[in-house]
Amino acid sequence: MNCLRSVSNFAALRELENIEKLNVGIDELDEKDFLSWENLKQVSSLCLGSSRKNNVDLKYLDEYANVESFFLNGHSKNIDAVGAMSRVAELSLSISAKASISFVNRLAKLRKFKLVLGGRDNLDEVTNYGIEEIEIVRVRGFSSFGNLGEFKKLKKLLIEDQIRIEELRIPSELPNLAELKIFNCKTLSVLEGLHNLVALQHLRINMTAIEYSDFIKQKLPNSLKILAFYTKSEKSDLEIRNSLDRLGYVDR
Repeated sequence: MNCLRSVSNFAALRELENIEKLNVGIDELDEKDFLSWENLKQVSSLCLGSSRKNNVDLKYLDEYANVESFFLNGHSKNIDAVGAMSRVAELSLSISAKASISFVNRLAKLRKFKLVLGGRDNLDEVTNYGIEEIEIVRVRGFSSFGNLGEFKKLKKLLIEDQIRIEELRIPSELPNLAELKIFNCKTLSVLEGLHNLVALQHLRINMTAIEYSDFIKQKLPNSLKILAFYTKSEKSDLEIRNSLDRLGYVDR
């Protein structure tokens, strides 16, 4: 029940006894305490889309012990309760920068973490270094990833549509990062420390301010097989592709 303006008889939802997946995003939703309904607490997948008031009370989520995949958009009332959802392995957040996300550090089974839209300057609050996949997509204000070097178990990283991030440095070895994708980060001009990604196999860079001639001079991991580098110019892209082909890298 997502992307809806309004619904009638929403309370009928509490009569369904075997719900495993629930997706609710209703603009004019007045039932702010529906997460308290007992029949919903068994779900394994939960998506809470935004509403006009964004006032759904999240305090009941500490009783959602079976949720493995959770997406939260807009709502932040009693958001700390999310940290009690002990089975969450995949978490997607689209929330205001004013809301703390320190609850992420209590999710011991979290493996995939995605920030999309919403706002956030950085990920300094997050110290859950067991995360294996991170996606940062169109997050307003995101300008630095200073603690990237702490995520030693990270396997995949995607940074997309971030207009404020100007540099990405990998200061120490990330032994498991195999895939790095950076798309449409138009002010990003510095990408350093790639030699520390000793397991990197797939690197894609598209629409950044990085100069290819400087980028290609740095030491790249021996493990790297797929390397793509795109700019705004078709002519430049062809020249770069030919250069990468000569170096033995493929595009896919």
